[in-house]
Amino acid sequence: MNETPSSRDEARQPHDSLADAVQRVKSSSEPVAGPSGAKMVRFDALSRLPDGEGTVVAVVSGPLAPEHASAMRRNTPAQLLSDTATAGSMHLQVLTRLLQGGFLVDAAGPPKEQYRLGAIRDLDLLATRAAMAAASWGASKAVASVYRDVVYEATANALLDAPVDEKGNRKYAFRRDESPDIDPQDICAVALGATGSWLWVVARDRFGTLTPAPLAATIGGLKERARMDMSGGGAGLGMRRLLESSVVLACRVVPGHLTEVLSVVTLSEVRRRASEPKSVFFWVERG
Repeated sequence: MNETPSSRDEARQPHDSLADAVQRVKSSSEPVAGPSGAKMVRFDALSRLPDGEGTVVAVVSGPLAPEHASAMRRNTPAQLLSDTATAGSMHLQVLTRLLQGGFLVDAAGPPKEQYRLGAIRDLDLLATRAAMAAASWGASKAVASVYRDVVYEATANALLDAPVDEKGNRKYAFRRDESPDIDPQDICAVALGATGSWLWVVARDRFGTLTPAPLAATIGGLKERARMDMSGGGAGLGMRRLLESSVVLACRVVPGHLTEVLSVVTLSEVRRRASEPKSVFFWVERG
């Protein structure tokens, strides 16, 4: 996407106002007006805000913890924004895109590589390619391995867990061990990229079946040992791996039409990625 200097300035301004709002929230127990009509509040004051009354951004201090799952269990999920977010950070870049509307794939920066997958065997091929790409973009072997896993899990969700038939039944999720053939209309799209000090992947499907429940369950179980959960048809460990590896994890759902999952991974070495301060967004867009 080509940008003129004026369009870049216009795009940057919401980031600045959002960054200012984060700073105001950190020093106040009261809600603060954010951009695009959002209400911003410290997470410890989130329960005071009525559920279902517009967009709420809950600012989180420190690492994610099980109590933060309550944000995803609201009728209208609250967006969890790390208080480490500063102007120009990927945290604010992604949240701004959600607030303004538009595809997540446009939030992180121009994709360096794009793919369309329609077979289970493609998952390993893509993940391997992603690790090679990450290395060429400056990632260490360890970081490239993390990125490989993230790309695999995000894509597997779009290719295998998302598709449903006309009755709403999962088509492939409960048949992973069978390596089922994927119908041509069920292929998913994947974009890979690197922007500044971040690696990212966006996986997109045409079904829009993702709900906040798996994300809430994953956050709620962060103090527990990761467990297999077959209730959604998949292995259940994929969302845990995405969450622990990502510094930003964003889901944008147009129910019945589209799901985008964006995972952002820090390019530098991080000793314990699971303990990194994170932003987690679940955005439901109604047509």
